[in-house]
Amino acid sequence: MYMIQWNNWTRNSDFILLGLFDHSPLHTFFFSLILGIFFMAFIGNSIMVILIYLDAHLHTPMYILLSQLSLMDLMLICTTVPQMAFNFLSGNKSISMVGCGIQIFFYVSLLGAECFLLAAMAYDRYVAICYPLQYPILMSHKICGLMAASSWILGSLDGIIVVAAALSFSYCGTREIPHFFCDIAALLTISCSNTLIFEKIMFFCCVIMLTLPVAIIIASYTRLLLTVKHKSFSRMEQMLGHKQVLSGLPEKPA
Repeated sequence: MYMIQWNNWTRNSDFILLGLFDHSPLHTFFFSLILGIFFMAFIGNSIMVILIYLDAHLHTPMYILLSQLSLMDLMLICTTVPQMAFNFLSGNKSISMVGCGIQIFFYVSLLGAECFLLAAMAYDRYVAICYPLQYPILMSHKICGLMAASSWILGSLDGIIVVAAALSFSYCGTREIPHFFCDIAALLTISCSNTLIFEKIMFFCCVIMLTLPVAIIIASYTRLLLTVKHKSFSRMEQMLGHKQVLSGLPEKPA
């Protein structure tokens, strides 16, 4: 009796991922195409991470941050595409609440972490070009490690907040999600709870997570371009001055 009730509760607590494709020839082609792109991205990012890890000459801040970006991309595609492939091939479109929460956590966390890591990479290039002599101090391995770790931590905090709120809501109806993975925006549409406060908090967090990294990236590359432009003009002036000096020299006698 209790086992039947538990099985019914478990089945009723699952979500249904409607997905993107059916089994028509055209959709099967698109599914195969996406799966091929997934394997290419998986292999490419894996090779990038392994090569940077094995080659000691690449253990510099720029390549360390690049390896972290490849690792995030690798984990991000593994969060969504394998579930989509399993649902398409097996025909089982259900996903448990725990599985849905895990997907949401990794998806939100990795996206947020990538935003902060891209800002760190922009700062790294800014320091390398604008302050080349101070680069070993301003971008030491310790500072680079702190930047990478901070990106992971900030992204994970955002993921924890979103998952904790999403799993605390009550859901009713068919529990159908019109997507191929658990998306927090889709969950809010089928929730029976009042999600207005959470939506405002999520909007505020998204603004911060996007605005701050984008501002750092724009500021870094703007300063970088201005420095490159200034150095280019300075070099041209030096070349012109050198030509004027050469032209003012007396000609050698024949």
